[in-house]
Amino acid sequence: PPSPPAPVAPPPAPVTPPPALSSQPPTPAVAKEPFTSVIDERLMPGRILQVAAGLFEAGDYWETIQQLEPMVRRAEEPTRARARMLLARAYMKNPQWRKRAEGVLQSVLDENPRDLAACLVLAGLYRDANLPARARALYRKVVDIQPGHAVALEALAALEPQAETAHAPSGLTGL
Repeated sequence: PPSPPAPVAPPPAPVTPPPALSSQPPTPAVAKEPFTSVIDERLMPGRILQVAAGLFEAGDYWETIQQLEPMVRRAEEPTRARARMLLARAYMKNPQWRKRAEGVLQSVLDENPRDLAACLVLAGLYRDANLPARARALYRKVVDIQPGHAVALEALAALEPQAETAHAPSGLTGL
């Protein structure tokens, strides 16, 4: 008897490119919700400033600095100004970082020369560093901006005797 015919292989299935390579955009099976961003409140500059202020009050100046340094660059006013003032005060707690504090305070004053808080803190930094001429200049600036400013007037009065004795060559002045 004749042998049965050899089975014929089915024709190959048409090859379709994967969806990513297809020229047609894929049609979603389920409608998706529009993208919404969720912002972690802990990363917001205002919240970081609150945390840093608490750390500063607790005496954790290093961690205060760690919180504020990266945040100051991206914060907007008025949070940025408050953060820079706190950062400067935290720097001042370490005598080796007083130059950093001075730089931060100078940058605040470069942007706003009438910032009384920055003038007062920087004047105090200069006073504590035994730089009475610089301290006096800033305290006078405060009084120029706000006549009768009690803290500035008191600090000026305390610095004036230093100036007189510092410039007196000997006890023989007036002869």
